[in-house]
Amino acid sequence: MSIIRIAILFKTDILFIINFNNISMKGKKLIVVLVVLGLCFLSSVMAIVVAILLSSMNTQNSQINKLQQQLNQTSINTTNSTTRINTTVETNESVWTIESQKDSSETANYMIDITYPVLENLDHPDTAADVNSYIKSIVMQYKNEIMTTDPSGSYAKPSIELDYEVKFLNSNLVSIVISGSEYLGGVHPASVYTAVNYDLSNNMSLALSDVFNGSSAYLDTISIKTRAKLITLLGVDESDSILAGGTSANVENFGVFYFSGDKEIETIGIIFGEYQVAPYAAGVQIVELNEAMFSGMYNAEFSALL
Repeated sequence: MSIIRIAILFKTDILFIINFNNISMKGKKLIVVLVVLGLCFLSSVMAIVVAILLSSMNTQNSQINKLQQQLNQTSINTTNSTTRINTTVETNESVWTIESQKDSSETANYMIDITYPVLENLDHPDTAADVNSYIKSIVMQYKNEIMTTDPSGSYAKPSIELDYEVKFLNSNLVSIVISGSEYLGGVHPASVYTAVNYDLSNNMSLALSDVFNGSSAYLDTISIKTRAKLITLLGVDESDSILAGGTSANVENFGVFYFSGDKEIETIGIIFGEYQVAPYAAGVQIVELNEAMFSGMYNAEFSALL
């Protein structure tokens, strides 16, 4: 800007000289030459300024394009890796193997870090494919939720971290708990717990209604037994309204469950999410019940798996 001012002042001085009286013809010619030179100088200065501005804009655009390319590469930079773990079951008929699949990606708008199980059985490839598809559908629901959450107004970008634990596996049944945390906005992240209970013999996922006889008192039994244990764990009274509501004999209260044991099922675990049976500060609550207490309550199809 200072260069332009100098040029303008220079031009003003020249015009002042042109209007000055009593100048000879030779002096006037000299003045005209000086004016032309001054205008040429001014044009050169303006050209240099414009060139500098254009160069600066091109540099900024180049940097913006480079940053955009990096973001675009990051947004599709999903790392999938498979690592074999020591979870296998061998019977006289077949071998079931579980491997870990990694799904990780991070952009300016979200972060995903998920490890989920993949089952393999060379003798039953169709069943393996179906159970893997079922597990993948669960994982994708969480992933899509994070990817489509608006990050504006949040303390941090939406994120999810998940891992899994094989609770039970034999030739008939697999029970896996997928857990971790997710952030969708707000003051703090939330815990995530879901369970995969799959009948490998009949190739189907299992809900509580597939495990127990609907005419039995299994819901009342689960309600009474889990409430009794939670009273001790949480140190609350039986009349606690949150506990009473979260453990009432409603099938939705016990939707996240798993089986555990060595070669045979020994316990049935019930997972209660945050806020379900206690305030957030108490965290997730897990109660395991002895399988023997449900004797006579299973339906015929599930009993055949035991």
